[in-house]
Amino acid sequence: MGKRAKRAALAAGALTLTAVTAATGLAASANAAPLATISVSNVSITSMNLVNVKGTLTNPGVLRGDYGFSGSASWVMKPNANVAYGSTWFFWGNRTDTAAFWPGMDSLGTWHAYPLGHATDGNGQTVGQNTATFYIRQGSRLSLSASRSGPYVTLTAHATRYNDRLDYGLRGAWQAWPRHSVAIQVLSGHTWKTVASRATSARGGVSYRVSSPSARSWRAQDAATGTIWGATSGTIRR
Repeated sequence: MGKRAKRAALAAGALTLTAVTAATGLAASANAAPLATISVSNVSITSMNLVNVKGTLTNPGVLRGDYGFSGSASWVMKPNANVAYGSTWFFWGNRTDTAAFWPGMDSLGTWHAYPLGHATDGNGQTVGQNTATFYIRQGSRLSLSASRSGPYVTLTAHATRYNDRLDYGLRGAWQAWPRHSVAIQVLSGHTWKTVASRATSARGGVSYRVSSPSARSWRAQDAATGTIWGATSGTIRR
């Protein structure tokens, strides 16, 4: 076989392989099992009342059968897979449901929605399910006040957080958030820029004095931890 014939044969083989690969990929995509997905809202704990954690079935159509019948899907709420129990979300014709979180009793931090059992559509066929991650943390607040003396502005911030672990979780209260970094920020154009970061005192307060001959817009901001949400103060112009 001459060189031209060999090249032609190789090219034809490559085209055939490409066509087979493409067809196989399309078939795999067409036969891929549908996936029911849940989205869960983050939670901020600000009282000792039972919290109804909202879960939303984002694509309820995957549970419907050929004749309009709805299948079902459920997820269980756990901080990790090793926990043996948890509140559940159940979907059967509904798009939203709630699961229970008890402040002071259930753990704070990262939570997951794990598939519970097997989901099926209205035809009785098995439907896959996702695992969603969300966060439950104590709420926090950050206030800011300002005073001017000549060209200097003194900014005072105060951080508090809700503690739901008092008396072994039997009660909760808003308390000072000590030893937590607070950023003092100024509005520059359309961007907030940090001019100083200070750790709060035992009473949750922090103060910063800055030279600012003309009035500017100020705010304070602190970051979240694994168990407490961060906060942003209101804006003050001084």
